[in-house]
Amino acid sequence: ARAATAAAAALHHATAAGAAARDAWAATDRLGVLRAVEPAELGDLATADTARGTDPPLDRPPGEVAQWWAGLSAAAQVAAIDRVPAVLGRLDGLPGWARDRANRRVLAHVLTDPRTAKPAATTARSLAARIRDEEAAGRTVQLHLLDLDGDRVALSIGDLDTAEAVAVLVPGVGTTPLDDLGRLTGDARDLASSGRTVAPGVSVATVVWLGYRTPGSPRTMTSRASAWLGGPTLAAALAGLGAARTASGQPPARTSVLAHSYGTVVVDEAADAPGPLAADAVVLLGSPGMEDTAAGLEVPEVYDATSAADPVTWPGWFGSVPRADHFGSTALPVEPGTGHSEYYVPQSPTLTALAEVVTGSRRPA
Repeated sequence: ARAATAAAAALHHATAAGAAARDAWAATDRLGVLRAVEPAELGDLATADTARGTDPPLDRPPGEVAQWWAGLSAAAQVAAIDRVPAVLGRLDGLPGWARDRANRRVLAHVLTDPRTAKPAATTARSLAARIRDEEAAGRTVQLHLLDLDGDRVALSIGDLDTAEAVAVLVPGVGTTPLDDLGRLTGDARDLASSGRTVAPGVSVATVVWLGYRTPGSPRTMTSRASAWLGGPTLAAALAGLGAARTASGQPPARTSVLAHSYGTVVVDEAADAPGPLAADAVVLLGSPGMEDTAAGLEVPEVYDATSAADPVTWPGWFGSVPRADHFGSTALPVEPGTGHSEYYVPQSPTLTALAEVVTGSRRPA
């Protein structure tokens, strides 16, 4: 409780960061997809057989990427992954199996390369152990994003290519792959388990999306700068999930975004990206406020879980708080005394309600 109160106090002293961060994002994101590419891969990319259209379209939207990928033969797809895994592992619009295969190749290389910087190597070992543990327990795991230089990871528990319901968990301040992936993966597992309880027979994939560098200090956590960078990335990731299913001929999944704390600010910025947010439902957990109201998110369903005992939600530092009557979201049940980090507590009314939203068992009144 003291930590949450301190976080809320820090938010009170916010100063806006420059909007140039948002304007520069498109260019830096295109550069970022090449950040970890080995020199040999860059050579392969430069000499790709463009006559057959096998060079990855790095600067195209996810829908076009998905169509490009679907147009390749199975052999060409495998060859592309083998040739430039670090590129394809981050390319929104590719199916889950392809990104997983590409990112595992990169992870294996990082683990055996003596040139790998110590922080990246430490995170890589922790991530590999997490994947081994999940798979040893019989769970399907897909490594959807791996950017060790940028400290970004997305890990799916469940098959993103076939799941009927997909939940994308967007965490908040101070979460990192090294320190928090285990806890967040536990939340994802508990959510999927609850989904099987409330909707037997519905297949669920839950994605721990650490796809942006979360604020880690009082100065950065009180600024929208991380959200300005993370919002467009989240929007593209969601668009890529849907586009990959469409291009492969798979029926679309019901897609829900579950954002916690500062993650709700990231969703706020994602909704401002061109086009509608590629989600059926958004759930705002312990939000410190948003510029948009529920209607401004432009998704069919918007829910919130807001505890009266959560001080991060009291002042609305970043805008309207979801509990306000004018915001327009549907409130989910929260037990009295629920703290800022307790919205995913197993067997709680909140987790059950989240699972109902994810599986489509609960709809707005």
